Amino acid sequence: MHRLPFIRTWLGLLAPLGLAGCFVSPGSVDPDAILRYQEAMARRGPQRRGADGLDSLRPQRTAGVPDLKVVRDDKTGKRAVELTLDDAIVRALANSTEISVVSFEPAIAREDVVQAAAAFDAVAFANLNHEKTDERTASIFGGGQSDTRSIEAGVSARTVTGATWTGKVTASRLWDNIGVNFLRQRYEGEAAIEVTQPLLRQGWMDYNLARLRVARLNHKATVAAFREEVERIIFEVIRAYWMLHQARRDVVIQESLLASTQETLRKLKARVGVDVTQVHIKQAEAAVATRSAQLIRARKIALDVRDHLARLLSAPRVNVLSGVEIVPVTAPAVAKVRIDEAGQILTALKHNPLLAQARHAIAISDIAVKVARNEALPRLDLTASASLQGLGDTHPDPWEKILAGDYASYALGLIFEYPLGNRERRAAIRRARLERLRTIAQTQNIADNIAQQVNERVRQIRTTFEELRAQQAAVEAAKVQLKALDDTEAIRAQLTPEFLQLKLQAQETLAGAQRAEIQATVDYNTAAAELAKVTGTILQLPGVKVELPTDLGEQDVSARP
Repeated sequence: MHRLPFIRTWLGLLAPLGLAGCFVSPGSVDPDAILRYQEAMARRGPQRRGADGLDSLRPQRTAGVPDLKVVRDDKTGKRAVELTLDDAIVRALANSTEISVVSFEPAIAREDVVQAAAAFDAVAFANLNHEKTDERTASIFGGGQSDTRSIEAGVSARTVTGATWTGKVTASRLWDNIGVNFLRQRYEGEAAIEVTQPLLRQGWMDYNLARLRVARLNHKATVAAFREEVERIIFEVIRAYWMLHQARRDVVIQESLLASTQETLRKLKARVGVDVTQVHIKQAEAAVATRSAQLIRARKIALDVRDHLARLLSAPRVNVLSGVEIVPVTAPAVAKVRIDEAGQILTALKHNPLLAQARHAIAISDIAVKVARNEALPRLDLTASASLQGLGDTHPDPWEKILAGDYASYALGLIFEYPLGNRERRAAIRRARLERLRTIAQTQNIADNIAQQVNERVRQIRTTFEELRAQQAAVEAAKVQLKALDDTEAIRAQLTPEFLQLKLQAQETLAGAQRAEIQATVDYNTAAAELAKVTGTILQLPGVKVELPTDLGEQDVSARP
């Protein structure tokens, strides 16, 4: 009985070690909007589409998500949809196949975190054994026959300190015919605890939690990469939207130019024999043919840009197969904005997802250095075990003795190991340090590139705004010039080839100035979106602020925030 306090002390010391690895959690997930959106995309999975043929390219309608309203023109028979920039962005966020692909990466990385935490889960085990022996023996005490039946059950686990522990209980029934045994049939029982704790190499929390911490950082990095893809898609939608605005406007300008040229040709034909010769006619016909070809090219570009935007939207009624005309109805911004370069750079350094990924990579390399240092230490493991044993001729006897603590044993030991030279592990330390320095250099390079991009985008905004103002003035001047020529033509006594050429050039100048004005307007709005993308704030861009659809399949994605 006097050994019972000793055993209780051992159990009290070993119990915290046994529990140290049972409550390791993968950690909570920050429920921010981008992560809720990612989880919604991954939960919904790929778009519902047909199995084969063209149906595999045609998205099907999602329950609860209203379709875009498509209107058919009774005169031309063409179908069209009026689309705001907000609607375009939200539709792309809800339907983008590219976002859907990367949405699975954080979910997969999250399972890696759970797997890393599961390394500390306890494992229950059990062994059942029956061994019967019948051997010839030369002993005067007889023997040679035995029958042993045993069952062993227990729990083992690894703790965050690196200790591996096992607690087990063994029950045996033994029979043999050895003459000196006073119990031919006997029952044995044993309760034991075994612990091995690394004191140097592979010991303590920095080493044993490294995999879990790396998995958490990888999960954060995949979330940042997902956000980067979302912002890229938003920028692509904005750029495609304004490109379509420009392409459709170019078609209108080219149609107006062609109509003006055709009207000039009609007037010339009406004056044949008065003051118009075949030279004038051919000169005007050449201009009509040239501008007709330019109109064909403009219409082709408009269709290409429409298909690009339709692919980004990937909606059931507006996609690469629908052929629906997309009419942008959001007016581009033309007002001057004031920009603080230093503030924009600070914002980019704080919010740019590329830098977020780089910072996570540095944290991972820091962990790798600590692990390499630990691996280079000598091996010094503390081993400890304690057991209680009982024996009797009936089944309850051994357990009564175990509970009484009559037969207690314990053992302590140290295991030491050190590789002479230790070159492999020292090389691993140097490699980990060099990789960490490389990661830091890459981060600095990314930061420099981002700062440069911010400066370039700021200059682009200012430059395109000045171009816009200049092109607006050029359009007004070209209109005045063409009107003056029209007025002069009405009072001229005779039409000369030089005057006709001047008028055709004035028409082309006006059309060119209008195209340049639209180009400058689109460049101005695109540059603002590019700056927001570089600074990581494109979701908050004025005039384009939208709510991420975090409950796809239920939420009305056409609703305004």
